[in-house]
Amino acid sequence: MSGSLTPFSFRESRELSASQLHLLMHPTQEEEDERLRNADDLMCLNIGGKRHWVMRRNFVSFPGTRLGKLARAKSRQEILTLCDKYWPEEKIPEYFFDTSWVGFNSILDVYRKGVLHLMSGLCALVTKKELEYWGIDELLLEPCCALKYYPEIELCVKEIEGEEESRRKQQQRKLEEDFGKSRCGKIRKYFWNLTEYPETSKAAQVSCYVVSEKTLARNFLLILSNKKCKFIFKPERSS
Repeated sequence: MSGSLTPFSFRESRELSASQLHLLMHPTQEEEDERLRNADDLMCLNIGGKRHWVMRRNFVSFPGTRLGKLARAKSRQEILTLCDKYWPEEKIPEYFFDTSWVGFNSILDVYRKGVLHLMSGLCALVTKKELEYWGIDELLLEPCCALKYYPEIELCVKEIEGEEESRRKQQQRKLEEDFGKSRCGKIRKYFWNLTEYPETSKAAQVSCYVVSEKTLARNFLLILSNKKCKFIFKPERSS
């Protein structure tokens, strides 16, 4: 069918729409883009102590990102709003970013190839924060990475919400079980933990074990004393 999209054409349309959306949100001047496109100088990007030498013209695309703005910055003050340190006196200007370099090659590939692939083994939330730091839109994610990235984000968010809920309940429990700092209050707190929370001390664990054994023995005796269970011990009659 003429109206259907092949996987390749669909991929191209998705990337084009993401790029167009970015350019609509961050319009640039054609003369400035042309100057940057013809630039042949290098930039030294120091990412957490690891240097990357990159052609400045790579950053003509995606002008609204951190590196796209840096390539167009003209004053030292403007540059220092985008990086943490700047050494213009070097033969190749060096820009320092106080962040992790792990996965930065994936960021550079966005400018070189126009696509975003993520390194495996990285936490999805860490990746999300890195993309936000560099100003890279998640829409540029390739389908192969997006299928893993978004479910992992959802799982991480649920785990964080579960930890926050557990922390909130723990704080609420501390408030409800606050017996005061008096001697009587401390004694009450000790016996409360002894009977309710075995994980608080060895004595509480021993107490829990003794109570469990007594409960088990009592239930067993109740079963033995039940007349309905006497047939278990009734000897078989010989025929």
